[in-house]
Amino acid sequence: MKFDMQMPEKSNGEWTISKFTVPKEMAKFGALRMALGHARDYVPEGDYYRLMRGRTLVMSSTPAELSDLYELEFRARGNCIIHGLGLGCTVYACLEKKGVDKLTVIEISQDLIDLVGPIYKQRYGDRLEIICADALEWNPPRGARYDMVWSDIWDNICADNIKDFSSLRRKYSRKKVWHGIWAEDEARRGR
Repeated sequence: MKFDMQMPEKSNGEWTISKFTVPKEMAKFGALRMALGHARDYVPEGDYYRLMRGRTLVMSSTPAELSDLYELEFRARGNCIIHGLGLGCTVYACLEKKGVDKLTVIEISQDLIDLVGPIYKQRYGDRLEIICADALEWNPPRGARYDMVWSDIWDNICADNIKDFSSLRRKYSRKKVWHGIWAEDEARRGR
């Protein structure tokens, strides 16, 4: 997936979007570390965006991070729901794809919705609905069915997230065609 949205560099509450550059020399060093088996993902030189909550990096638009969305992009069709807004890369991956009729995003932070949501609402209009709620507590409307569910509400990969994975899988077990969860395999392997 290529993410070519132009994002504003701004803050709202504890959230900040900023641009950063990976210079050529740093990219070469990263490629060397990856070749030697000391790095999981290579980030080529270029300009990217990052989303920070306070001092915590929540996500970026680097190819390494976007590669986590390949299956989501492949599976997106019809009526979709995403847990977690972030920079909106998942929104972009879904709604740029033909065959996605409606996307609902469940995001716990109104400040993040106010920061990122208008960018995507302007681009996608009524095809996008953003609901401010905790994905673990929010319940889909009675009779709702989703062709794809994607859950990505965690800042890091750890075994502590497994109980949330199970809770979300149970909640959508009869309401979905496919349900993907960011970093589920890595968390279960204890990465």
